[in-house]
This record gives sequence, structure tokens and C-alpha cells, in this order.
Amino acid sequence: MAICGHKDIPPSCPSKDEPMGEKIFAQFLELDVSFIAGGTKYEFAACLQGESNHNHLPCGHDLLRATSVLFAQLAFWLDKARRFVEAAISHGGACKARSATEQDGLRGWEENPGKSIRIRQQSKILEEDFVVIVDMNEDRIKRWNSDELPIYEPGLMEVVKALLADGKQACRGKNLFFSTDVKKGIGVGKGRAADLRFIESVGRTIAQYANRSKIVIEKSTVPIKTAEAIARVLSANEAAAGGSKNFWILSNPEFLAEGTAMKDLDAPDRVLIGGQDQDAIQVLADVYANWVPRDRILTTNLWSSELSKLVANAMLAQRVSSINSISRLCERTGADVKEVARAIGTDSRIGPKFLNASVGFGGSCFQKDILNLVYICQQFGLEECAAYWQQVVDMNDYQKIAFTSKIIQSLFNTVTKKKIAVLGFAFKKDTGDVRETPALMVCDMLMKDGAIVHVYDPKVVIEDALTEFKYHDLEVNKNQLIFSKSPQEACDGAHAIVVVTEWDEFKTYDYKSLYDKMMKPAFLFDGRNMLDHAALVDIGFEVHALGKGQIKSSGGQSQIPDFVTRAGSGLLSGGYSP
Repeated sequence: MAICGHKDIPPSCPSKDEPMGEKIFAQFLELDVSFIAGGTKYEFAACLQGESNHNHLPCGHDLLRATSVLFAQLAFWLDKARRFVEAAISHGGACKARSATEQDGLRGWEENPGKSIRIRQQSKILEEDFVVIVDMNEDRIKRWNSDELPIYEPGLMEVVKALLADGKQACRGKNLFFSTDVKKGIGVGKGRAADLRFIESVGRTIAQYANRSKIVIEKSTVPIKTAEAIARVLSANEAAAGGSKNFWILSNPEFLAEGTAMKDLDAPDRVLIGGQDQDAIQVLADVYANWVPRDRILTTNLWSSELSKLVANAMLAQRVSSINSISRLCERTGADVKEVARAIGTDSRIGPKFLNASVGFGGSCFQKDILNLVYICQQFGLEECAAYWQQVVDMNDYQKIAFTSKIIQSLFNTVTKKKIAVLGFAFKKDTGDVRETPALMVCDMLMKDGAIVHVYDPKVVIEDALTEFKYHDLEVNKNQLIFSKSPQEACDGAHAIVVVTEWDEFKTYDYKSLYDKMMKPAFLFDGRNMLDHAALVDIGFEVHALGKGQIKSSGGQSQIPDFVTRAGSGLLSGGYSP
């Protein structure tokens, strides 16, 4: 199985220092599986499209991350279960049985002139199943073939490097290969998935290279009605070439979350397949049915499937912004947002997920998909609907600004020349992804006020952070942004600790030793509400958390001196006197 990612502009991946300008890249992949059984050739094809709008992820990193995770897991299953047809073709690439001999009884997809697809009963599986992932980025392929994979995903390394009982590789090097030999791939593309000019380009490419009828599958998030555009382009180009091939378009959006992708793949909440041809839908549904219960395989029309992916991310982001807005109210009223979230989360109609107040959501999906939804609403003249979803993004930005403003205000209204330790730069735990991370705005605001920001993140390097700043046209004085090798180094001599990412290891630190080496008074701002705040007050920290009023020690004492409390109360009531 080979995956090809190819870009026409520019001819090679840009360097990290190359200005991005208006160049936005995408990667398009095509799956083509074929084998011979009983004198009949069977084939299955899919086009996957993935976008990357950052020059530090120049070769379709979004798609490579998703498909690499999927393929690594599929290769693992292939070696154990030898389910070539069911599993190997389920997620992308170009695959061909290396033996040209007839293999009777294989499960396949046989084309009929009447456009129907028949499913044959399986009784024998090929012994030479293999997966090859191809990318133009040589450095990334080298890392896929090393012990340092180009992406961090819990459980991925264990699958890629899985060993057999005799110590030999179970997947990589056996039936899982990473290569730069793009010529063996089929699909090519360029541009951005949201720009239908390049969707058209992909359609023409498929029509140009396809030598037989294909099932074409949309895997990544696309604007609604994209499938219709692809179908028209394919049909028009096929007719112009005088051909008779058929193309069936399916929408099969992935719902893998970074940090839990392997678990999501093994036991998905649902698999969504949208299409207009029930036979084509059934082909893909049968593939998933090998490990996904039938009641979790949902089928819809094309438009419902395309829109559902956008709406799913928008609804999740909406919950984050909703609880964040309540966190601000809690700070003013004396309520505790964690207690409020627990109270409403026990309501079965609401549930507890995505109700943790935070400094804000990040990542490549939520904001992009919401803004796409806003655009679609505007295109159909639904201005009130567009404004509603735009507010989700606006609330997210407001939360980041409010959190950082509180840091500056608490540190006596200035952080100029002050060392601030920032724990975490990734947009969430268990990933090294920094796209749209809340840490970007937090660090930028602190540096613009003159702070010296020292960042510690177990999976993020400064080069990725600087690239993200550059993408957002934010200038960085490198003397103000330092990435530390340890939390101790970041916190030594710092005026404040700011927790931005919810890495589990942050809960295990010896905060007493960190406190002892900090400037006094020592401040701690918990942007994830993940630490034991009372214990931190006991140590001596002045603690500020989201959605909480004044935080007290474990003994119930206020962390602010009594005379300050009394003075503040008097000023607020207008009754203060010396």
C-alpha cells in the first residue's frame, strides 16, 4: 500500500525560515487497491485530502498525522489477523497484491455495467499484504524510520515498533514501510481544502490517473457541497476524455482527537459514512464492520456527513466557550466554576465532558471549522446564525485576554523585566502541536508588556513556537522568549508560574522547591484548574485560578493578609478611614 503526497507549488517543501506569504499547502492522497480473483480484477480507491496552512508543517502534517496513526494500527492488525481486504484498505494509499496469481474466494469489489457492486464471500487472504506511506519530506520519512517519530501520539510508537516473539519487527520493515518514492503514488494536489479551485484540481488529477472506476472518499474536513464539486469535475473530465469509468463519492470524516487517536481508532464513538449510492456506502461500511460494531456505523447523505464534521467541532468548542464565560461570572460572584460544572454535568441531558474551564481552546480544528461554519451561514444569508457561531471564537479570544490581563494586574500592573515561567506551550496535553495554542496569545501579551518568558513543555521545541508566532505575524524578541530544559530551570528566579497546558506531569512537581527559588511574593496562575490550590497557598504561593474567587489555604485562611482584605472591603463600601 503506498500513500503519495505531492505538491505542485512550490516544487519542494520550504525551509523553516522561508516566509510563508500567501502560500498555503495541502496534501491529497489516493487509495487504489487491486488484486485478481477467479480471473476477475477487483479494486477499491479513495482520495484523501489534508491541509496544512503552516510552513513548519509543509507536507500535509494534519493528514500525515491521521493517516500515519491509522496505517500503523492497521499494519499491526494485518500481521496478526491477515485481513488484507477488510483492514488494509480502510484508510488511504495505493495498494496492490504483489502476486498476480489468481486467489479464488477473496473478498472483493466487482464492477457491473449497471453500476452495482457485489460483495463476494471471503475464504482466503493473501500472504503478502503491505503498507507503504510516502511523503516528499525526506527528513520526516527518516524520522518515521527512526526511533524518534515526527509526531507524538500516545500508543503510536508501540504499534510502529511492535515486535514479534522472536524479536523481529511485527510491522515496520515487514508490512509497514515509509518511503520518499512518490512516483509509485497516484494522487497529486496543491492548495487549501477550503478553496474549491484546488478541489477541482484534485478531481482532474484523479480523472487523469484513474485507469478504472473508483470509489472516491473525502476524509478530511471540507466545505459542504464539496462532494458535488468533485463529482462534477470527475464526470466532466471523464466525458471529455471519451471514457466510461464511473466514480462514486463518499464522505467519511475522521473524528480522531490528538492525544487519544489510537484509542479513538480502536473504539470509535461512531463511524460516519455519507453518500448517494447505497452499494458504495455498504462497501466501506463492511470494511469498518471488521472491528466497529454495526450500530456505531452511521450512514447519511453526502451533505449531512460533510456538515456533521463541522458541527461536531463547533458544538465541542461551544461548550468550552460556554463554561469559560461562566468562569468569569464565578470570579465576580464568589461561585466556584468547578462546582458549577459538576452540578450541571450530572444532568444526563448535559453530561460532564468539555466543561472544564480553561484559558481557551486551541488546535487546528476548532477555530478553523467554526469559521468555516460562519462563512457557510453568511453565504446562505443567515447572518444571525453566523454571528452566533462567531461569538464562540470571540469568547475564546476574550478568555485568553482576560487571563493574561489578570497576570499583569496581579503582578502590580507591570511585568516589565520580570521573569515569568510558563508551563506548557502545546494546545493540549499529549501532543506537541502548537497550532492556535492559547500559549501564543498569553506569551505575546506578556512579552509586549516587557516580561522575560521562560517556557517549559515536554514535547514542544522553540522552533515550532517561533514558527507559530511568525504565522500569526507576531514579532518575537528572542531575548524575551526562552525555552527551558526543565521546570526547575524555568521557575528559578521567576516572579510567577503560569500553567497553560494540562500535562499530567505538572501535577507531580515539588512546588515547595520551586517556590523556594522564586522571587517573593511568588504567584501561580492556573490556566487549567488542575492543581491543588489550597496546598499551594499553604506553601506560600499567591494562587489565581479560573472561575474562583479568593482561594484559601487548607486551614481556611485567606492567602491575602487580613489588613489588605479589610482595606479593600472598606474602599469598596466607601467607608474606609485610616
